[in-house]
Amino acid sequence: MPSLVTRHSLSSLPSWAQAELAPTRAIDPFFSATWFEVFLESCPEPGVEPLFLAIDAGARRGVAALRERRGAGRQLGDLGNFYTCRYAPVLGAVDRELAAGLAAWLSEERPRIDTLRFDNLRAEDDPQDAVAAALRARGFAVQRYEQFGNWFEDVRGIGFAQYLAARDGQLRSTIERKGRRFARQAGARLELMTAASDLERGLAAYLEVHARSWKEPEPFPGFIPAFVRRFGAVGAVRMGVAWVDERPLAAQIWLAWGRHATIAKLVYDDAAKALSPGTVLTARMLEDALDAKLFDEIDLGRGDDPYKKLWLRDRRPVHGLFAANLRSPRGLAAAARNFGPTALKAIAARFRTIARPS
Repeated sequence: MPSLVTRHSLSSLPSWAQAELAPTRAIDPFFSATWFEVFLESCPEPGVEPLFLAIDAGARRGVAALRERRGAGRQLGDLGNFYTCRYAPVLGAVDRELAAGLAAWLSEERPRIDTLRFDNLRAEDDPQDAVAAALRARGFAVQRYEQFGNWFEDVRGIGFAQYLAARDGQLRSTIERKGRRFARQAGARLELMTAASDLERGLAAYLEVHARSWKEPEPFPGFIPAFVRRFGAVGAVRMGVAWVDERPLAAQIWLAWGRHATIAKLVYDDAAKALSPGTVLTARMLEDALDAKLFDEIDLGRGDDPYKKLWLRDRRPVHGLFAANLRSPRGLAAAARNFGPTALKAIAARFRTIARPS
């Protein structure tokens, strides 16, 4: 059985676990220490405590990043929220041994864990539902469900002209017409920023446009500044701003990690909607990235907004996982509520099986 160490802070994890989460090694930005540091600093939630598990299976090692909520029972979940685009129960590639180690700890921990909820799961991060299978083997009732889609496209070897030729004719026409109209405005320019010294200007422009946009105020106002600064410091942020006469009308934040980019945040000024500055800026940023062959894949983060399939052609489902501990009275009650009347007999039968002394 893998050995396991639990800690409430990143800095107290074993050195090998800290190395797994380092920006130079993490396979995804949302699996990195930088991400969890930004999240913990800028998205405080009363009554919630982080919990990190270092799982050592010898040939394989992994880290789980959880949050714990206590009150009516003991509830564990993923260390993330609506800003998170990707999560895995064990950060990085999961195999059956690591999944079994995580499930063993979840079932043996005292006081008992009643329920468990993971969001933002992609199939490639948990092959053959290894974690769900390991949880079921340890006495949890498990339910997986689709949350939303992630729109993406493999852009390896594709220049912008080739990309554009494969888009819908209406989008091509809009890009051309609005691009010409935008360029005719006094002082019109599109600025791309990647250097840390430029990102503060980009951040100020983004926040100004956001305040004039259709979007609601950020629930955690410190998140976007911390996100840009911390990831900008490791060279992972690309920003774009559409200016007219020194007034920002649209802004975007891209998160670049190796050969992958996520278009994480985009806003435009409602008053300038007729100019479509957001469309013009998106086209310009894609042109720069594709013609320079910077990325193998680009995605549009969370959600199935209708515009996304116009820009990127493929969709992968993103799932949630809910698990109820059948050895816990509160867990059994949660299973009955969440799985519905038709599942009650099967849940009860399974509970009797796993509860029977060996």
